[in-house]
Amino acid sequence: LVGGEKSGLEDVQLRTRRVDSPGLDLRFDYVTEKSRVRCRIELIEGARAPRPAAIEIDGRRAKRSILMPDYRMEFRDGGRSVPLPDPLTARLEDFVSTLTRVLAGAEPPDPAPLAARLEMLSALTSAYREQIDAGA
Repeated sequence: LVGGEKSGLEDVQLRTRRVDSPGLDLRFDYVTEKSRVRCRIELIEGARAPRPAAIEIDGRRAKRSILMPDYRMEFRDGGRSVPLPDPLTARLEDFVSTLTRVLAGAEPPDPAPLAARLEMLSALTSAYREQIDAGA
């Protein structure tokens, strides 16, 4: 999310993937006051863990690698690798830090970014429900 800007999703589309590669193909525009980013998420069914993941921006792709046995994560692009913080640990540290500041008298964080993320999640789940209803 872009901090400090009003944002949302537009042109949300959801399609079922082919039988030989079951899953969902999700496309949408992430729109702020100053920019528009065309997004595509491929959700492919698979029982194998850890599941593959990658991010691509302007033709530059980085694959997420999981380093076992401690499940450390990194992004890899050819010969480069960038370690990623554990997302659960990072969220918990942020939550505890925020809670400590608020209990010490600081203002609570602005709920608007969380509300915006929930609205976007609602748009995606609505598109999914419409796809399911259309196929019924």
